[in-house]
Amino acid sequence: MLSIAVIQEDSWDALKCTELSQDSSFFAWAEVYIDGELQTTAEAGCDLRKQVARHRAYWLWLSAFVHGELVGVDARIVPEVPVVVAEVEPMVDLKEEKLRSLLEKPPVDGQNHVGRLVEICQLMDWELPTFEFEEVEEGYRCICFMEFLGEGIEGIAISGKKKLTKQRAAMFVLEEIQGKQSNSS
Repeated sequence: MLSIAVIQEDSWDALKCTELSQDSSFFAWAEVYIDGELQTTAEAGCDLRKQVARHRAYWLWLSAFVHGELVGVDARIVPEVPVVVAEVEPMVDLKEEKLRSLLEKPPVDGQNHVGRLVEICQLMDWELPTFEFEEVEEGYRCICFMEFLGEGIEGIAISGKKKLTKQRAAMFVLEEIQGKQSNSS
């Protein structure tokens, strides 16, 4: 995902990863030039396996970018003592963080709401939403249904265009999910 962003963002350039090995641990920092300045994270991604350390470094970079915590290379913290690496963090925490990021952006007409719902369902290993269509006097009626935390959520839309109706029904489901997610936080 980070390499795609580097390609698409005009002010971003040259994704690279600086690595360090210490005893039997690997440390990695993702680095991207943004507006000509090398931006990285203070903390390194670390693990006993080099590839996992790199993946963690990319995750840390994305998280720091979202939270406005990127730093220059000189602010990077290099561990001086061997670091004991705990087992891989439970995926639930990463999934929950990703779910929050997918739900924090309010749905607006014209976005791909169906795609976002499918992405959420795949991320959380939930059943995909279902869509039922019916021709009505105004054009099409679409009912989007999905399960969210054990509760059925339904979005209904009517429009003259079938694709637009489907997107709007999905948008209403997203709005319901956002409301329930913010109430449970």
